Amino acid sequence: MLLPFRLKAFKLAQYKFRYIVLHDTSCMFSGVSQVKIDDNKSQLHSLRDYNWILNARTEVNYHFVVEKIGNDYESLIGRPLNYLCQYDDIPLIYNERAIHVCLMGSYSIIKPKPRYYQQLVYRVISPLMFHHRITSMNIVTHQDISTNEELKCPGELFNMDEFRQKVTLMKIR
Repeated sequence: MLLPFRLKAFKLAQYKFRYIVLHDTSCMFSGVSQVKIDDNKSQLHSLRDYNWILNARTEVNYHFVVEKIGNDYESLIGRPLNYLCQYDDIPLIYNERAIHVCLMGSYSIIKPKPRYYQQLVYRVISPLMFHHRITSMNIVTHQDISTNEELKCPGELFNMDEFRQKVTLMKIR
């Protein structure tokens, strides 16, 4: 009999999710040049490989990863929602009540395209907001809530105003 895989090392979620935290790959993989630029091939397997090498963990520390595959952007599951993503530089309330979404690439180097924001909101953010009743004000970036003042995640080129505009447009429809 085949038993289901259970991640014993990860803490289970015990509270309702109230926040969405946006990341890019620079917060966990700053020294890995292969994931600084999002290319046309899936890189999630590379993130898992580097996470195993650097942190001895098989799963990435994000619930969702949005990346460019082919000509468009896709959202992939990084870790099941019932397992928490934990960061040493994030206060406990966000670690226990947040869904973490990673944007493939480093947005201190490249600027996200408008289509990236559109797909991020349409495929990941809007459904999460609806199902978990998360308000748009509870969508934050990693640098907004981090205790590390030097952290720039998801990067200076990530435009939070453009992102919030897409969230507002999606709520209307």
